[in-house]
Amino acid sequence: FKRDRRRVDYDPRTIYIKKKTSKGTIAFVIFLIAVIVYVLLATYAFNSVSISFTPKHKDIIGLSNKTFVFSQEETANSIYYKVATTTMSETKSLPMSLTKKVETKASGKLTVHNNYDSNEQKLIKNTRFQTADGKVYRISESVVVPGKTGDTPGSIEVMVYADDYGANYNIDPTDFTIPGFKGTDRYNGFYAVSKEKMTGGAKGDMAIVSDSDLAAAKDELSLALDKKIKESLKSQTEDNFFNLDDTVQVIFEDNGKELKSGVTSEYTVNAIGYIMRVNKNSLAKNIIAMDADYHNEDVRTDDISKLHFSMKDGTDLSKDNQIEMLVEGDAKIIWDINKTELANKLKGKSLDDFVNILRSEDSIDKATPDFSSFWLSTFPDKLDSIKFVEDLNGN
Repeated sequence: FKRDRRRVDYDPRTIYIKKKTSKGTIAFVIFLIAVIVYVLLATYAFNSVSISFTPKHKDIIGLSNKTFVFSQEETANSIYYKVATTTMSETKSLPMSLTKKVETKASGKLTVHNNYDSNEQKLIKNTRFQTADGKVYRISESVVVPGKTGDTPGSIEVMVYADDYGANYNIDPTDFTIPGFKGTDRYNGFYAVSKEKMTGGAKGDMAIVSDSDLAAAKDELSLALDKKIKESLKSQTEDNFFNLDDTVQVIFEDNGKELKSGVTSEYTVNAIGYIMRVNKNSLAKNIIAMDADYHNEDVRTDDISKLHFSMKDGTDLSKDNQIEMLVEGDAKIIWDINKTELANKLKGKSLDDFVNILRSEDSIDKATPDFSSFWLSTFPDKLDSIKFVEDLNGN
C-alpha cells in the first residue's frame, strides 16, 4: 500500500496554488458585487428624465376683417405691445454757392416752469420771454402751464422766436423771465430755461446753400437713414415679443433753416425710428378668445409669418398709447404648460402616477418620458433632473 499512500499525499506546492486561486475568485466576486452596487446607487443618485411632449394646439385659418385693440398697458381686452426706438444722424458738407440778402429770426425751445401755485396758467399768443441782457423771444401760439404739485413746479416745453432778425439772437442756453408778470407775485413764480442754443438768426448779404443742393442732400441723407433705421429696428429682438416689421415709422429733423440763413454749410439730418413689438401670449389669447376650445388658459403663437397687420391711417407710434389694427391670415395657437408646476407633481412618482397626472393636464396632447437608465421607472426627486422637450409635430 505504499504506492497508494503516495497517491493520496498532496504536494505542498499544489496545495498553495489552490488556496491562492480560491482567494482571488472570492475577491473578484466581491469586487464585481461592489461595482454593481455602486452602479445601481449611482444610477438612482443621478437619475434624470427627459419628457418629450406635444402641447395642445390649434390652427386658426382664414382670419379676416378682424380689428383688434393694441395697448401699451396690459389689459384683458387688448393686445399688449411695446414701442422700440433707435436714433441715427447723417451729415454732409454742402457748397455755399448762392449769395442772398437774408433776414431770419432765431428760434429754439424753452421749458416754462410754474413755481407759483397749483393752478394752471394760460400764456397767450406772443407772450414775451426775456434774457438778462434784454433779448426778447415770443411764443407763436397760446399755451397752458400746469400748476405745481407739492414742491415740484409744473412745466411745459414751448417753441419761441426772436423778436428781431440777426445772428446776435443765436444765443447759448440761458434763463428767461416773463416781462408781462413784472410788478406781480407771478413774476418770480414763473420762469423759463433753454437747454439748447437758439439758432437760425441772420441779417444781411450772406453766402448760403442753394435750394437745389439742399433738396438733393435731404433726399440722399433721408433715404440712407430710413434704410439704416429700418434694418436696425428689425434686427433687434426681445424675448416673447414679435417685431411687426411693417409698422416701422421714421421721423426726420434737419438744420435746413441754418443753411438757408448762412450760419453753416454742414447739413445734418437726425432721424428717430419706431417699431411695434407685440407680446406672443397676448396676441394668441386675443386671436383665440372666441374659440369654443379655449377656456382662458395660457397660450402663445411662435410664428406670425402668415399674419398681416394693418395700421389705421394717422397712427403715430411716437405719441399713441393705444391703437387699432386689422389682423388677417393664419396662426397656430399653442397651449403653454407650467413646467415647474408639472415637475413638482411628477418628482418621486412612478410611471403609473405619470399616466394619471398627464390625464389632468389639458394643455398636453401627448408625452413620453425617457429615463437616464432603461430599468428605471421612478421620477427623480430633484426638479432640475426633470427636463421637458417640446415636440409640436408629435414625433
